[in-house]
Amino acid sequence: HASSSSSSSSSSNSVVDKHLASISRDLMKRFIIGLCPLLDRLDLDSCSQLSHRHHPRGLELLHNLRYLALSNTGITALPSSAIKGLGGKLERLEVMHCEELRALPENIGQLQALRVLNLDACQLTSIPDSVSGMKSLQQLALGYNRIQSLPETIGEMKSLELLEVQQNRLQSLPKSLGKLSQLKILWASENKLRSLPSEVGKLGLLTDVDLVHL
Repeated sequence: HASSSSSSSSSSNSVVDKHLASISRDLMKRFIIGLCPLLDRLDLDSCSQLSHRHHPRGLELLHNLRYLALSNTGITALPSSAIKGLGGKLERLEVMHCEELRALPENIGQLQALRVLNLDACQLTSIPDSVSGMKSLQQLALGYNRIQSLPETIGEMKSLELLEVQQNRLQSLPKSLGKLSQLKILWASENKLRSLPSEVGKLGLLTDVDLVHL
């Protein structure tokens, strides 16, 4: 019985382990984020409880969170309060295939520790100028949206190594791309681009460029 009890206790502890919290579908309704301030990983991918009526609450209390996934949900916005609370340590944010997400909060740039931001396959039409605040960002994935233009401030993201903007509605790319000295990958196929800014020629580390249908 002691062995069985120990095994059961170990299994229970793994559910609330501060290194991993994976919540899916209807379990979200019973999960109180505010009671888990030590979480550093939260995966809410495909959580059916997240929608235009039920956005994730209490995220701003998770000051140690480093990874957050909200992909394949019905959220219509990223709460600005959550962005403010997570800005110090969050390193990876995945919000893919959220068909109701049409805009980003103006304070998105407060995610200063973020290294990877994946917003593929949402319904975004624009990107706020404040993205320039994400100085640590290395990978920015914005493919398969409805973005019509990128802000010139994107050139201030000095750590950016990968930029994906394929299958959007871009007619041009900002000249400030020429300031992204660390950029290695640029995917911009399936847009309405007619040319590239000459400044892109200054990117000495650029090794992978996809401009199909340019």
